[in-house]
Amino acid sequence: MAHSPKEWREKQITEGGLEKAIGERVKPLFTKTSTALGTKLIDPKVKAYLKLNPLDILRYPPVEKLPEINVKNNLYSFTIASD
Repeated sequence: MAHSPKEWREKQITEGGLEKAIGERVKPLFTKTSTALGTKLIDPKVKAYLKLNPLDILRYPPVEKLPEINVKNNLYSFTIASD
C-alpha cells in the first residue's frame, strides 16, 4: 500500500462501494463465462443473469436453463431443464 500526502482527486467508480460494483459488473461476467464454458461458476440462487440486458440474457442463459443435448446415432434430443 502506498502512502501519499496528496489528496485523492479521482471519483469512485460506482456509488455504493465495492459490493455494488461486484453485483453490477462482476456477477454478470460470471454468468457469461459460465454459459460459454458450460459449467456452473456461480450459485444459481444468485440469479446474476438478471443484471444482463435482454439481448445478453438470450445470448448467455444460465447454464442450469440450457437444454441437455444427447447425441445417439447422429440424432439429437433436447431436454429442457425445469425449475
